[in-house]
Amino acid sequence: MSDLSNNQGRAYEFVCLNALYEEISKFRSAQIVINSSFHAAQKAYNTLSSVDKIAKK
Repeated sequence: MSDLSNNQGRAYEFVCLNALYEEISKFRSAQIVINSSFHAAQKAYNTLSSVDKIAKK
């Protein structure tokens, strides 16, 4: 697996996590555990171009 593919996968995880958090929070209390996996996914998301960030939403 290429580094680009790996980073895009982590970025996708970050987007999904935040979307799930937003939706679940509408109905009950929710919390995202900030750990090394979260930071890796966030870092991967932050390296995407603006175009890629829009396409991932």
